[in-house]
Amino acid sequence: MMINPGFPTYCYRVDACDDLVWVDAAWLAFARENGAAELTEKSVQGRSLWEFIADATTQSLYQEIHRRIRLTGQSSVIPIRCDSPNLKRQMQLTISCEPEGTLHYRSVLLRVELQPRFTLLEPSTKRTADELTMCSCCKKCLVEQTDWVELEIMAARLNLLENETAPCLLYSVCPGCTDAARSSSH
Repeated sequence: MMINPGFPTYCYRVDACDDLVWVDAAWLAFARENGAAELTEKSVQGRSLWEFIADATTQSLYQEIHRRIRLTGQSSVIPIRCDSPNLKRQMQLTISCEPEGTLHYRSVLLRVELQPRFTLLEPSTKRTADELTMCSCCKKCLVEQTDWVELEIMAARLNLLENETAPCLLYSVCPGCTDAARSSSH
C-alpha cells in the first residue's frame, strides 16, 4: 500500500566547518515523529554534522561531496532511503552551496510504503552479538562481504520478522550508492 505524502520537505544548513547552523520546523517534527525528541533546535545547532553520522565510510563520502560542492558550486542530488520499522521511505536529498561555504540540505519525501515491521530497524530491539552491515543510503545489506541485497530479502533470510532480537547494525555505503553519490553533480 502506498501513502501519498504530499512531498514534504525537510531542510537544514551546515556552515563551512560542517557544523549545523539551522534546521527547519519540518526537520524537527520528523525527528520527534521518529523517536528522537531530544533533537531540538537548541540541541543540534553548533554541533558537527559528523556527530550524527555513525560510520566512517558515510562520513568520508559526504565529506568528499562537500568538498566538490564547495569547489564547483554545483549541487548534488542523491537518492536515499530513510526507513522506519514499518515504513519504507524514498527521499531525494539535494545539497547545494550557499555563500561563505554554507551548504543547504533539502530532503524531499517522494514515496512512502507500508512494510512489515522490521525489528532490525527498531532502536529498542534487543541485539545479538551478530553484526549486519547495511548501506546508509539504500538500506541494502551486505552478504558474504561481496553481495548487497535488499533489506526485505535479508529480513526473510534471517527471520527478522518473527524474531524479537536482531543483529547489531553496522552502517557503510554500498558500491552502487557510492558511485551514484560521486556522480551526482547538477
